[in-house]
Amino acid sequence: MLADKRLIITGVVRTDSIAYAVAEHAQRAGAHVLLTAFPRDHDLTAHAAQALPRPAAVLDVDFTRPTDLRHLADHIRNDWARVDGALHAIGFAPRDALGGDFLTAPYEQVSTAFHTSTYTYAALASIVREFAPPTGGALVGLDFDAAAAWPVYNWMGVCKAALESVNRYLARDLGPQRIRANLIAAGPLHTRAATGIPGFTRLTDACHSQAPLAWDPHDTAPVADTACFLLSDLARAITGEILHIDGGYHAMAAASHQQPNPLGAADNTAGQQLRTPPTRQRLLNAFATLNSYGIAALPAEGTDPGTTRTRLHDAILQRFPAALCFYVFYTATQDTHFDPDGHLQQPLTLYVSDDKVIRAIHAALNQVDLHALPGPQPDTLLLTPHQG
Repeated sequence: MLADKRLIITGVVRTDSIAYAVAEHAQRAGAHVLLTAFPRDHDLTAHAAQALPRPAAVLDVDFTRPTDLRHLADHIRNDWARVDGALHAIGFAPRDALGGDFLTAPYEQVSTAFHTSTYTYAALASIVREFAPPTGGALVGLDFDAAAAWPVYNWMGVCKAALESVNRYLARDLGPQRIRANLIAAGPLHTRAATGIPGFTRLTDACHSQAPLAWDPHDTAPVADTACFLLSDLARAITGEILHIDGGYHAMAAASHQQPNPLGAADNTAGQQLRTPPTRQRLLNAFATLNSYGIAALPAEGTDPGTTRTRLHDAILQRFPAALCFYVFYTATQDTHFDPDGHLQQPLTLYVSDDKVIRAIHAALNQVDLHALPGPQPDTLLLTPHQG
């Protein structure tokens, strides 16, 4: 679908991000990917890039700085010559513009939010326009439905409304060059960006209660698949659009029926049978999600709990010196435990140190067969392939 396409992917910081999922799916569809990183996030982006199916270059670019845009243009001119498409996954709002009293947010913080989250979409579009081939190209931006006011989203919601307007103007001005501009309005997902939104669970609760299709706030794959479609020639006649990937939430006036909790109840007992097999990426994303909540979930090789616990303890003290953390680690995440599609095909053992973490893993993973195993501390869990 994306064979030989050359794509710029912004916003990759961790493997649980939407941007990472798009980069991964695009590579699997045949694309060549260039990642851009906000300069202070370079090491995190480079680390995430190593987990992609194929190596990807990482270029430091702050899209609010003209000098960085020129640097990106020079890199493309020297190394790629053309750009077939780009993903805009850039957004930031200072705390007072995102939470608290909407009416008292300082203008300087609102201006920063608009410059970073909205204007940079046009800045990225200028790069695509300069280097798109005669056959055209595609620009895809990540949106959050701005048709109504959301709890806690405040001025970022205003910036997203402006982003939707910018998208329409880009569709108008880029259309003559056969360059398409579209947005994806994703439902709330537990990503790094989400951890910066005060009261984010209010957004997931709203989507959970009203979406006619069960919405999994930990699954970025539906959004990634849609982005790849919009970046491909299959979407050659689509521009100026906003595609909602939210389980149908946006189309409902009110909840019509009670949905099962996609996160799993916090007090579920180990051994409850849930429905679909876990994937390697879901497992890694679950640990990344726990990290975002201040629970250390660092993978380590080896099967000796004592040795691994010591290694993790040192790593935790370095990474979370002031946080209350629990140990989570697993003995095997080698590819031999998973089939080519990433489905678990052999039992996978996890060691955890606290009952709270057991519940957190159960909630974060969702839809796996989870069993408690008897044994000394740390507590032991076993994930097994779903048997139907």
